[in-house]
Amino acid sequence: MVETKAPEGYELLPQPVDIQLTFDGDTPKMNASNQANFPGVELIQREQPSVGEKIWVIQVADVRRGELPQAGGRGVGLFVLGAAMIFGCAMWLRRRNK
Repeated sequence: MVETKAPEGYELLPQPVDIQLTFDGDTPKMNASNQANFPGVELIQREQPSVGEKIWVIQVADVRRGELPQAGGRGVGLFVLGAAMIFGCAMWLRRRNK
């Protein structure tokens, strides 16, 4: 199963979910082979009262898209400029006192 569209602000599943449908006699069984990778995907068997049969529902939990924090800092440019100015002032004062 491949999720092709997610609601606004939500993530798609990162990879396809492998679903196998097998029969034990007349009883169908559904299994997701890589379901451990997708804790938000559940295979649920429900009774369909109007038909009198059971149906399979594949429920996918939507995961909100997170906002990344701003990474990095202001940089070192201002610190280098400030250090250069202090060093320049120190050199100027040293020459002036000689």
